[in-house]
Amino acid sequence: MRVIIVGMGHVGSQLARELSQRKAMELVLIDSDTERCRTLAEELDALVLEGDGTDPELLKKADVKEADALV
Repeated sequence: MRVIIVGMGHVGSQLARELSQRKAMELVLIDSDTERCRTLAEELDALVLEGDGTDPELLKKADVKEADALV
């Protein structure tokens, strides 16, 4: 399952941590905060993209068309 999470505040980060524990879970995390992106990239097995989650080009980079869920 491929899940894209936009916004890595408290709720987004917690959801990413919980989903990363599941088998066959492909996560893409998007946030505009450089330090938060760096931390999550080190912590989780996920593609972490820095930027505006409403930017169509960034969503293309996240391969949104192949996502099972966008949160």
